Amino acid sequence: MKGKEAMAITFQLSRRLAAIAGRIPRCGTLADIGSDHALLPIHAVKAGLCRKAVAGDLHDGPLKAAMRNIAAAGLLDRIDVRKGDGLGVLAPGEADVVVIAGMGGATMTDILAAGEDRLEGTGVLLLQPNVGARDVRRWLHDHGWYLRDECVLEEDGVFYDILEAVPARPGEEERAARLYEPVAAGGGPVVAADLQFLLGPHLVRRPSRTFLDRWQAEIAKRERIIARMKNSDSPETAGKRERLEEETAKIREVLSCLRTVTPSSG
Repeated sequence: MKGKEAMAITFQLSRRLAAIAGRIPRCGTLADIGSDHALLPIHAVKAGLCRKAVAGDLHDGPLKAAMRNIAAAGLLDRIDVRKGDGLGVLAPGEADVVVIAGMGGATMTDILAAGEDRLEGTGVLLLQPNVGARDVRRWLHDHGWYLRDECVLEEDGVFYDILEAVPARPGEEERAARLYEPVAAGGGPVVAADLQFLLGPHLVRRPSRTFLDRWQAEIAKRERIIARMKNSDSPETAGKRERLEEETAKIREVLSCLRTVTPSSG
């Protein structure tokens, strides 16, 4: 048991989880929804980022692994493992900081919508959608959350968005609305709100090399999809292809201008 215990305690966070952990403010209670092996709550408690934590998951396998890791870390009295669907594992106002990571944006918005009442009193949302970040940004914007910051990172050839949101306090709705105001990309084309929901309003204004590389890879992927769609005679497919071509052309134009700007590191 001692060998397993030492391994659990010294296990290093992945780059993705470490980036999320780096955005956790000091707080009373952290909730990690879809916690899997509870590595993030263990790190947060041991690092003094929170006094206690909730690790929630819907599936028995991850919950058992979480319990083993928490026990090995000696934190059973400070991290509560709960089985349940999404934010349903929390009481309203229980968590100061909520993390939801490692799932698609559509699933994430479903979780946020179904458990919106549980977020009353929550000060920070840290969200890491594997895909579909546009859906998450739009949900935040439409439900009174201000996207305070965001970043994109690459790990093992996969790009991840990390979104940091706080409640839009009374009287600050204008600040939240201004976030998606049209902006000139590198002095070039104006990026409208809809495209900023896709690319990220902060990322467009503060492009990093990782951001540029990510969207260059995305353009190549879209071009392969468009090429396959051209083999279809379906009017519906033709319509989807035209919309995809139009949006991809806009992304390419924005990227070409942003590459002329010295990007931030990362």
